[in-house]
Amino acid sequence: GISTPLIAHWPLGIEARGELRTTPGHVIDLAPTIFAAAGIEKPAIWNDLPIPQSPGKSLTPSFARNETIRREALWWLHEDNRAIRQGDWKLVAAANEPWELYNLADDPAETNNLASLHPDRVQQLETQWSDYREQFRQLAHGQAK
Repeated sequence: GISTPLIAHWPLGIEARGELRTTPGHVIDLAPTIFAAAGIEKPAIWNDLPIPQSPGKSLTPSFARNETIRREALWWLHEDNRAIRQGDWKLVAAANEPWELYNLADDPAETNNLASLHPDRVQQLETQWSDYREQFRQLAHGQAK
C-alpha cells in the first residue's frame, strides 16, 4: 500500500502542535483544503469554461482532531495499477493482476488478501471502481453530465 505523510504548518490556523493524524487523504484533497483554509469558494469559471466539481474534500477538519473525512470512496488508476478505498476496505491490483482485498483497520500493511473470503465485496468495489473510471473518462473528454 501507499501511505505518504502530509505535513501542514499553519500557526494561525492549526492549534495542534506536533500531533499525528491518521486521516486518509489524497492529492485531490489539496485544492479543496487550500480553498477552505483561505476562506474562499472555488471559482466556477476559468478561461470562460466551467470548472467541474472537485472530487476532493477539505482536510481542514482533521487539523483540529483526528477525524475521518466523509466521502464515498477514494479511487486511483496509475500506469494500469488500480485501487479503490471505501472506509477500511481497499481493493487493489497491480497492472494485469487480479484484485486483492484488504481490511486496513485490521491489516494496514496489506499482508492478508481477503478477496477469496469476500467475493461480494470485491464485486461491489470493482463495480464502483469501474463507475469512477468511466466518470473520469467522460470528464477528461468533456462529456461529463
